[in-house]
Amino acid sequence: MPRLARSILLGMLTTLALAWLLAALVPVPMYPRRVARVWLDRDGRAVSSAEVSLPGVLDIWWDDVKVPPGATEGQAVSAQRDHLDTLAAERRGTGQQMRRREGPPPLGTFRGETPADARSIGSDTAFGLPFPCLWYSVRSQVRNNALVGETLVGGIPLSGVPSARGRDFRALPLRPAWLRLGANIAFWSLAWWLAGAAVAWRRGRRRRRRGQCERCGYSLAGLAGGSSTPPACPECGAARPGVTAGRRNGVNKPARRDRPGTARSPSPPRPIPPSEGRANGS
Repeated sequence: MPRLARSILLGMLTTLALAWLLAALVPVPMYPRRVARVWLDRDGRAVSSAEVSLPGVLDIWWDDVKVPPGATEGQAVSAQRDHLDTLAAERRGTGQQMRRREGPPPLGTFRGETPADARSIGSDTAFGLPFPCLWYSVRSQVRNNALVGETLVGGIPLSGVPSARGRDFRALPLRPAWLRLGANIAFWSLAWWLAGAAVAWRRGRRRRRRGQCERCGYSLAGLAGGSSTPPACPECGAARPGVTAGRRNGVNKPARRDRPGTARSPSPPRPIPPSEGRANGS
């Protein structure tokens, strides 16, 4: 398999393995939630979210914004934005500082389909390095101030009971965030390609010092020198370094100029034309 194709395959496997290892082993913290958002979704619903992140993990809590009687969804979003800005100003410089960002989260439920039921609540959790790229969701409903019907979507449960707000369960994510997934695959593919190139360079250098073929390691001792030098390795056919182009073609090309320290052979005497001989004898 060519090195590039092998590196891409290893990059894909590394991306998947890291995401699943993080999902299985790394506990997802509930707090602090450093990023808050509020926006109008495509169907006009007012939605808010809060995010906690650490290397390799992004956890997003989302919920429908409560709309006061007589107010519109847009007015509820504006009021919630003002509230978040005030909260961010109060927490600035403390251990609970936060910031508000515009629009939906960078991945998860609201980058794709939207839950159709009103008063829905849920969470999206993503894993991966260097970017969280595979995610699952837990969706629920609010009835009488309680969460009911909590369901894991896009994941394989490992342990515990899925919860939209609790984090005492483990699951393997299956849903891709395509842009982040592609970036991770490119990153790890490049890392594997560079590692393979470094190993091949060191191995070829070591074999060359030992008088072996750089590709297969076949011993080339006793094959160097003379016009009968093989143009390639007798074992694998790889071109041998240090063999001139003429020897690769099986021909010893003559030198185009005299080597230093060698005398040029005398040129033969120029014949004298008969007319010059008669002129000299008269």
